[in-house]
Amino acid sequence: MQILEKESFVELELEDELKFRYAISNFGRLVSFTKDIEYGQILNGSITEGYRIFRYRIYYGRKVSYRHKFFHRLVAENFLEKTSDEQIYVLHLDHNLSNDHVGNLKWATKQEMLAHHGTNSKVLKARKQSGKRLRKYNQKRGIVGQKLSKTQVMLIKTLLSHPGRKTSQKIIAREFGISEMQIYRIKSGENWGHVKIDEQHGTSSKTDKPAEKKIEKNKRLITGEKAELTQKPKKEPIKRKKGGAWDEHLKAYCNGEKNDLISRWINENRKQYRDGNLSLEKIEKLIEINFPFVSEAKIKKSDGWDGQLEEWKKGNRKSFSIQLWKQRSIRRFVEGKLSGDRIAKLKEVGILK
Repeated sequence: MQILEKESFVELELEDELKFRYAISNFGRLVSFTKDIEYGQILNGSITEGYRIFRYRIYYGRKVSYRHKFFHRLVAENFLEKTSDEQIYVLHLDHNLSNDHVGNLKWATKQEMLAHHGTNSKVLKARKQSGKRLRKYNQKRGIVGQKLSKTQVMLIKTLLSHPGRKTSQKIIAREFGISEMQIYRIKSGENWGHVKIDEQHGTSSKTDKPAEKKIEKNKRLITGEKAELTQKPKKEPIKRKKGGAWDEHLKAYCNGEKNDLISRWINENRKQYRDGNLSLEKIEKLIEINFPFVSEAKIKKSDGWDGQLEEWKKGNRKSFSIQLWKQRSIRRFVEGKLSGDRIAKLKEVGILK
């Protein structure tokens, strides 16, 4: 192995003694050796999200522990000094994640890291080009540029205004697919301030009769308030079946029972939630037990992002999980949180241009 001019190596101190010794240089090169570094071998490592990673294994008897370390952090820890304890991030100054030369690295605080990320030309270009595509995409879904519909906002405000509410704002945010900060902003009126609800009845102050009717019905179910209905309410088919009422099915579901009756109960809850006919009282109870409102909303860990991409390539594009994967990928692309490797893959299949 040839040592370059002005290149210096520092031997790594790992958790346990390994078969070889390892050293990192200020040029970002990792070498494995036995006695002399000059006779060592250069290791390229593996690539994850654009970062170079050194992976190794530690044996504890018959058990194996898998470990990894980032090249850029090894260089920073051995050749760069921190000026503050808040500097826990390492920046690539040229935004090239594979360039781990010490001159291209810098310790940074969280604020400095976010500011540096905003100067990435790829991020700026993606944000500039994706606005129009995102609006078109949302228009096809009937959202017209908004993550929430007016009825959903009214449901959120009704949940937040209920004095006996037990569901936390974090859980409500997770259920509606938005951030907890959005919930705070809706509650304070900073976002969706034009949508008002009557604190007594939970109805909108604007003329929206279908939405008012739905919120009024849900509010009555929460508070137990009695009111005369002009139409006979729809009966829940599950209650007519053997095995007890809705709460008994809920208890059986929590106990892990699996049968045709529980399956029909699950499907009925999903259908009523999708149609907006599920009461807020039941929504709160289902949220507390992490009920899967959409059967394919949760992407399996075994599939992962690349697995969903492969399904897209095969032409399986109508399932809810694939559409959700596409939506999340586009959203992360717009927010500048999608890696360059995944952006390239999405462009290859035509999702991004």
